[in-house]
Amino acid sequence: MSDTDSFIDEVNEEVRRDRFYFMLKRYGWIAVLAVILLVGGAAWNEYQKRRPAQRRKPLATRCLRHFPLKTQPPALPPLKKSRPQTPAPVPCWAC
Repeated sequence: MSDTDSFIDEVNEEVRRDRFYFMLKRYGWIAVLAVILLVGGAAWNEYQKRRPAQRRKPLATRCLRHFPLKTQPPALPPLKKSRPQTPAPVPCWAC
């Protein structure tokens, strides 16, 4: 009886394998398309993130080329430490 069971198990395994390859041939392109869309979407997202930075860089370079800084701008004086001013108390006439 075990010979018959092992033969049936082997046939079942072959049938499953055949079904798997049939489905892979039939619907495998969907999985490949999904992977391509996922990778393409990630690449497009990164491209869109970097695009504004690439536009700003040439603009800044052109501005500096046309208006070069001949001298360094003067340094700002250090900030004074001051106490915060509290507002004067408002008299309460209704109290």
